[in-house]
Amino acid sequence: MYTAGYRYDFSKHEIKQTGVLSIDALPKDLTVYLNNVKIDKKIPVWLPNRAPGNYEVKLTKDGYQDWVKNIDIASKKTSYIKEITLFKKSLPTPILADLQKTIANFYSSFDGQYIILTTKENNIFEIYLYETNTETLSSLSRIKTETEPIVSWSPFNNYFLIQTTEKQKDIIQIFDATNQNITKTYTYDKSVIYQWTKNTSVPSIYLQNNGQIILATTDSEKLLTNIDSSIQAWYVQDENNVWLYKNNTLKNGLSEYHLESTIKNIIDINNNRLIYKTDTDIKVIKFFDNKIQEINSIPTQQIIYNSQTGEWITWSWWELWTIYNNGDTKLLNRTGEKMVIINPLDQYGLLLIANENKITGFNPGYYLSHELFNNGQILKTAVDINTRKIYFWGKVADKTGVFELEY
Repeated sequence: MYTAGYRYDFSKHEIKQTGVLSIDALPKDLTVYLNNVKIDKKIPVWLPNRAPGNYEVKLTKDGYQDWVKNIDIASKKTSYIKEITLFKKSLPTPILADLQKTIANFYSSFDGQYIILTTKENNIFEIYLYETNTETLSSLSRIKTETEPIVSWSPFNNYFLIQTTEKQKDIIQIFDATNQNITKTYTYDKSVIYQWTKNTSVPSIYLQNNGQIILATTDSEKLLTNIDSSIQAWYVQDENNVWLYKNNTLKNGLSEYHLESTIKNIIDINNNRLIYKTDTDIKVIKFFDNKIQEINSIPTQQIIYNSQTGEWITWSWWELWTIYNNGDTKLLNRTGEKMVIINPLDQYGLLLIANENKITGFNPGYYLSHELFNNGQILKTAVDINTRKIYFWGKVADKTGVFELEY
């Protein structure tokens, strides 16, 4: 019976068939321990004929943090440990030592390959672009103004804009970070509202100004539609599909939905669901065949797009949620420590969680956390997933600046 894959459970007086444990992780030369017994096999590891039950799995390598998790192996089933990379043990190192100016703000591209830094001296703001892969710092502009310029990165591409105000006019300058020569400047009446386009070959935004919704690119601008002053919110799904909201009604040319709560601003719309923000929470509405099927309320306000998984991540100080493309939502974490900043760390859903003085790597799939840095000050963060490097603006050992942390 043993050789045929059966085991006797002496505690339950039952005969059970064995299961399998499959382990695949990085780096490939790590060591696997099962219930503190070293497994003399190289990754990927396939362990058949395991009696059903709970096992402690530990993955170790010098210079990396241990990965430890209890895993259930079920009869006649395979339990998988996969899509894991051990965290390096590392310390933050200062970068941009040549920038002998006080940093006023820090803005990261969606993939962490570019960082915009602003400095301020006597109402003069200087704006710099730092390319993390080449470690190149270049000056973009020097502006004398009492109001700090607004910098906005596209959540979907390495495009950004700089918005300044001068004599009751909003000046919008659109850039391609991969080619700084590709740029265009527009001037509008004050109080421009804009939305980044998705997956375009040129930097493009939709914007509202003076009763018009316009597509503005680094090539030209195009009128999409005129709107009246009673419109409270809008969203462009594509050039031929503009959603308008007023008096708790959201509609485009084909569909109309009556909402119970007031929209503060619309985050995203696709063919399956609507995400919008109210004064108190994030609402996710699933719809089908022009009818509302389900409404979920998430008690959060912060939200980012995870380009690695195609999901939206939203959080409060105490709760972390994900919103899927089909409109389903899931609570990923509830904690007693404040969550201030969230960034994706890999293509499998691993997340950076930062508060004022600590950076943690959190794996929602296995519900495991690893502390990456502590006892400092964290103001803003960026993550380059390809090089597995975290960049943050803050303070380390009484030194304020920008730091690099390998993970």
